[in-house]
Amino acid sequence: PTFGVFSCPAQCRGMTTPELTQEEAIACVAVFNAHANGGDTITVWDMKTCMDTVGLSLSEVELFHLASQVDSNTTCRATLDQFLRIVSARKRSLIKLSKASAEDDMLETFVACGGRRNRTGNVNKAALTKILRDEFGMFFDIEAKFDELDLNQTGRLDYSGFQKLLS
Repeated sequence: PTFGVFSCPAQCRGMTTPELTQEEAIACVAVFNAHANGGDTITVWDMKTCMDTVGLSLSEVELFHLASQVDSNTTCRATLDQFLRIVSARKRSLIKLSKASAEDDMLETFVACGGRRNRTGNVNKAALTKILRDEFGMFFDIEAKFDELDLNQTGRLDYSGFQKLLS
């Protein structure tokens, strides 16, 4: 997500989480402060607007689920710390979804090249080279990398070798 460029409010100096960079934390603090109206909390509805602003939109169901995980008092308000935990949780879930989608794409490509959906079977060098060039527009030296991974020089790669070829 794009967070834009914000000046660093004093309360965010040095603030990062495993999911949030310093720039993202700064953006989150700035957006939070803009909706807190001088206070130290925002409402759940403000939180939805803040999440939209930083590019991490949530459905109402997702929002209330995440808010319930950090707001043990069920006040429907969030402090800056709670808001940052919600942003971090959302970003973490999006990263997981992205990784799952990339794995799905890899498997679909393996199957399209002759492998099986259960990650068994092999892909043929000639077929793979043709598909990668013609269908996917990949023009790196496929043959050389294939040969490097095809230790037995069979002209075939299993799923593990296929993943290495494309990573």
